[in-house]
Amino acid sequence: MSTLNRQNAAVCDPGSVILTMLLGVCLGVASAAVYAIGSHLAVALANPWAAAPPLMVELLFSTFTGLLFSLAALVGASLALGIFDHRLQTSRVAQGIIAGIGTVLPGLGLFAYFGQSAAIGFGGIVGVLTFIAGASFTLMYVRSRAHVATDPHRRQRH
Repeated sequence: MSTLNRQNAAVCDPGSVILTMLLGVCLGVASAAVYAIGSHLAVALANPWAAAPPLMVELLFSTFTGLLFSLAALVGASLALGIFDHRLQTSRVAQGIIAGIGTVLPGLGLFAYFGQSAAIGFGGIVGVLTFIAGASFTLMYVRSRAHVATDPHRRQRH
């Protein structure tokens, strides 16, 4: 005979997972825009007499690049979590580490693909990838509890 156990079975909440994915993409695009504005202002203040590219061009380029990296990071984190923790049963820290590593790998692939056309040096690449991994870790750490919901209708045998 089956009875309802005190600990309800945990199931994945797809709505929360999709919300986390959308948050990741939005935060990636927003951080790219903030980076473009900040770097534009820093260059303008450091060299007020030098001509700088229009801010709109920098914003368009950086938000497109931010969207590209965010989508690649989303795919990488999803694949990493799908392979190593498809039931989202490990701790929040482990889920964050898996997501962080998963986001860095496609970023390395994008930098390798862009190669010589990338206008950022090795130190910049390391900084960007560290930021992406840290942001992914933090987002997964904060949102991981929302990804697993308890199912009160699921019954377990004693």
